[in-house]
Amino acid sequence: MGGPRTTFEFTKICAKCRRERPHSAFPSAGVRGLDSYCTSCSAIVKRERYRKNPAPYLKNARRQNAKLKAQALQAYGGSCRCCGEDNPVFLAIDHIHGGGGAHRKTVGSGLEMYRWLKNNRFPDGLAVLCHNCNWAKYVTGDCCPHKQPNWMPPAWGGGSFVCAIA
Repeated sequence: MGGPRTTFEFTKICAKCRRERPHSAFPSAGVRGLDSYCTSCSAIVKRERYRKNPAPYLKNARRQNAKLKAQALQAYGGSCRCCGEDNPVFLAIDHIHGGGGAHRKTVGSGLEMYRWLKNNRFPDGLAVLCHNCNWAKYVTGDCCPHKQPNWMPPAWGGGSFVCAIA
């Protein structure tokens, strides 16, 4: 009546190493159930496949990266808030009130930044700028020359003005 309870776990034999392992040692194969290889053998097989033919893996990674960047850009308006450029190749995320360098040091840059933005539900304080406007904003001290034609920064002999996009 009150004997010790034993837990029972189903097992499976790995198709590669031929060892019997618990189901928890096999990655999920989606609707097909469990993978044929245990987790450690699966990693070895994937590395071998990648080494033999990296092109499809890199193509998929580029597609996923572009999708993630597009989601981030769309969340912040999809075009440069200064000049209106909307080609994603030319667009970047700008920290409106500065601090981008420090933020990138904590979360990473590029893909890591886009992933962080998505995981944090695209927080306020950021905007889309094209690379030209973003760089000009940095060089001129927080403003893009599009907002005042023929303006040059003080270091280049120009004057200062109040920025219209800050």
